[in-house]
Amino acid sequence: MLAGDIESLSSGFTAMFIFSIVVALILLTLIFALEINTRKNELAILVCMGESKFKVAWQLLGEYLIIAALSFVLALFSSHYLAKEISASMIDTNTLLENNTVTNIHNLLKRDITVGDIAESYQINLNLKEILILTF
Repeated sequence: MLAGDIESLSSGFTAMFIFSIVVALILLTLIFALEINTRKNELAILVCMGESKFKVAWQLLGEYLIIAALSFVLALFSSHYLAKEISASMIDTNTLLENNTVTNIHNLLKRDITVGDIAESYQINLNLKEILILTF
């Protein structure tokens, strides 16, 4: 029962992830176009004062990269917290239903498996190495 729940959650999260990526790209494109349009005069003044178009473009890109980095860090930690809460909720919900499954697994493997062992397998840990891999 638990494996079926996890598989259905996995496919649902994959679809939701792809949808959110597409929507985020569309929104970012629209926001970027709107921001450039509203700052048209500022950008024109910078170019008239002698700044190169390349330098102005890098300034805009730098501003957006700073915002993106902050958003990424906040999203990473908030999703980590959310994942912990979801896993704890799944464990709490399934603990009462899975007592027979724990017994069946024990009979199959011929070793002592407790609900705590199953709960430990659901723990979500995020270390510095994984954060750096996701960032770069």
